[in-house]
Amino acid sequence: MLKLAPLTQSLPTREAGPCQSLCKDESSFLIRHILDSSDPTSRLLIEGRFGLGRSAKSLHALANEVGCSDSHARRLFDSAMDKIERELRRHGIDSCE
Repeated sequence: MLKLAPLTQSLPTREAGPCQSLCKDESSFLIRHILDSSDPTSRLLIEGRFGLGRSAKSLHALANEVGCSDSHARRLFDSAMDKIERELRRHGIDSCE
């Protein structure tokens, strides 16, 4: 399962070199594309958890927001993260270190 750090590290930083920046740009583009094609609940959970376009929240708070149990929100979140990880690997992006 993809953890919090790898997703946040896929966003460009000022101190990244040219190759690292390119990899991060491609990762960011693919993550955005995956989120755009995700179901609304999964998208809200991922964006809400990582603070993409909004302030970051706990899964408990997001579960309340979408009206489901914490465990169901966790399963949806984990599934969405697995999908992102699979798609990145499918495009040859396993690590941008």
